[in-house]
Amino acid sequence: MKSCWSSRTLVLVLGFFFCTEIRGVVYKSIVWSPENPIFKANKLKCVSLKSRLNIICPILSLIVSDTDSPPAKENLYENLWLVDQAAYDSCNITKQDNNNKQLLVCNTPLQMKHYTIAFVEMSPTVQGHEFEPGKDYYLIGTSDGTPSSLINTEGGHCKTKKMKMHFHVCNDSKDPHCLSEENCQKLLTKHIGDSEPGREPSEPEINTDHSTVEPLSTISPSPPYAPNDAFPPNRQHMDASKEASYRLGISLLILICLSLLALSAYLGYRLHRKTKEESTCITNKNFEVRMSRASEGADSTDGEDSRTLISRRNSDKV
Repeated sequence: MKSCWSSRTLVLVLGFFFCTEIRGVVYKSIVWSPENPIFKANKLKCVSLKSRLNIICPILSLIVSDTDSPPAKENLYENLWLVDQAAYDSCNITKQDNNNKQLLVCNTPLQMKHYTIAFVEMSPTVQGHEFEPGKDYYLIGTSDGTPSSLINTEGGHCKTKKMKMHFHVCNDSKDPHCLSEENCQKLLTKHIGDSEPGREPSEPEINTDHSTVEPLSTISPSPPYAPNDAFPPNRQHMDASKEASYRLGISLLILICLSLLALSAYLGYRLHRKTKEESTCITNKNFEVRMSRASEGADSTDGEDSRTLISRRNSDKV
């Protein structure tokens, strides 16, 4: 019986290990509302691969910050776009650019609605989005809160409320940017779009002391700024064999999980059946013992009755 329990426990542990291996960190959800204080602070978030994040649409019963009066239902209509850095900086989306994709339309201010972003290198579905380690990705909202502005592709709360998010996907668990919030925020200095609104790039200081002016030939120009595209080129032409291999791996993991669960159920059934048989056997033995004792008692009573009858007959003859 102990061996059965040991085997069952081992199967359950292995099943739990394999089934949870494909899961990652689930980050705190973000309410996609211009009233969310997150848009007034740093908008950069460093995430790890295989992690997930829920973007929640604003609803009338969800208050994200202290306010004197609740928001009007007519002002809770938002949209969510995944864009490249150029659109992130300008709040202007070019629909012809395949890098810019609409993820969510918040058009139900009385009903909960959300979108889950899975930061994975390869999506198991064709409609899914893929994220490469070491790269940056951007979210913006171009609606002004009204139903008619859901189709807008420029301006909106991205421009007026700075409703945008910047994500950096870490290379691995040892990536310094994911080790601490301080290291993550150091990336902000590399991105113009994360600067404060209305702040212009600072001009280089000019030395007015002519006696210490260095020759112009020693001045090295700054390299031109190159936006970090959200997606690598030709992403839509994914290697079919690589995608098939990934899906096959997911299928094998699911098959292993199902097999382990089935084996666990079978061992549990065998253990239950064995326990039931042992219980039945013990019951039968107890019954046989009782019957044997009852039979011995009956034989003893019959013997005494016979001796009493013979004694009476002898006394009658005398």
